[in-house]
Amino acid sequence: MEKKPSTKLASNPPEVAIRCPFIPRPLLQCYCYESNSTNIEAMILYCGGDYLQCRIYLQNLPSHTTKGDNLE
Repeated sequence: MEKKPSTKLASNPPEVAIRCPFIPRPLLQCYCYESNSTNIEAMILYCGGDYLQCRIYLQNLPSHTTKGDNLE
């Protein structure tokens, strides 16, 4: 069973939040791939700006990056 994210707000304020670069082409395991009531909190937290703390992002960054991608 996956650990639920804490209810803390994203580190970045909404006006400067940068969304996860996987959103345009999400992986199957990404929270934003198929949103539902069990992952909406994680989707808002991680996909919406705190993706540098997301285990899915951290585990898949090297394999998801292709030549020409600008993930910054």
